Amino acid sequence: MYIGGDGKKGDFDVHLLKVKGSRYLDLFPATPDLKENDFYRGHLMRVHSFMRVQQIEPTFQMAMLKPDWIKKFLQKNPGAIAHEDVNGTIVLTAQPKELQAFLIKHEKTADAWDDCDPMTRRVEKPKE
Repeated sequence: MYIGGDGKKGDFDVHLLKVKGSRYLDLFPATPDLKENDFYRGHLMRVHSFMRVQQIEPTFQMAMLKPDWIKKFLQKNPGAIAHEDVNGTIVLTAQPKELQAFLIKHEKTADAWDDCDPMTRRVEKPKE
């Protein structure tokens, strides 16, 4: 679960993976608990997001590919990785091995990654 600075929660299925010595998070939104109808929920796009893990201790820090960078990169190099443009949002559609190779290739590319704020682990007390 991710809790933003405003206190709003977001649930994700998260997997930590190692690709050639680098750690990444694979985030996938859990089924949203929306009050809207099934037809509306069926039109929401739930996709995997990958974030590079920069540090685990003492605070958890990760970085994500900048949407503007990936968009500009793929405009210049459309065959670099399988993708779709969904209403201006780039969705990478490559198979896992191709995606992993792309992430590793651009791991140190200048301006490709956006640092996220450090995260802290919040332990909730069990309900009695």
